[in-house]
Amino acid sequence: MLRGLIICPDEGLSERLEAALADLGLVTITRRMDHYPNAIELLRFLRAHAPQLIFLSVASLVKAMEVAAEVEKNTPGVQIFAVNDTCDPQLLLELMRAGIREFTSLPFDRYTLGESLQRISDALHARPPEIEVTDQVFSFLPSKAGVGTSTIALNAAMALSRLPNARVLLSDLDLNSGMIRFMLKLDNGYSVIDAAEHNDFYVVGTPQIDFELGSFIKSLNR
Repeated sequence: MLRGLIICPDEGLSERLEAALADLGLVTITRRMDHYPNAIELLRFLRAHAPQLIFLSVASLVKAMEVAAEVEKNTPGVQIFAVNDTCDPQLLLELMRAGIREFTSLPFDRYTLGESLQRISDALHARPPEIEVTDQVFSFLPSKAGVGTSTIALNAAMALSRLPNARVLLSDLDLNSGMIRFMLKLDNGYSVIDAAEHNDFYVVGTPQIDFELGSFIKSLNR
């Protein structure tokens, strides 16, 4: 089963496409986006969902081509499947020039859609997507409150911060009784909930741990 995303400002078209794909049973749609994302939002979107193909509305050809270019730049191998409510010969020509070979429009034909997905499956087999990931993320989740998980997380962050050229982000995501602020004797009164509600808020770090919350906070608020 292929992992797919839908980027389509037309909610009706998006819903009909997802229903047609569900009927085929060849693709799992993990997320729908109702607008054309900017480069930063798209990159976060791709890394979070690791799609194999993207069903991309070409209602705005200029914006769709910008998205397709960013996909190829950041995650080579992810396939683009163009979608529109009508089929226009000039539009097909522009898509071919841009290197997008698969296209579908209303009404979605089961047989044609299945053939296109088979070609995409073959292309993915020949060239698997390259999605940048990192193994430099450590999460600490307690089995119950009070077992010392915050202490372990804090000490691990302190140890990592002493490595050469290391920059460490320590995030306390306990929404009920986070202890990191108390343990570090930080005197600000803000929490991760406040961070999620304010895009431009950031925390100045300590000499041992570099708190860089700018991009993290923005991701929490989306």
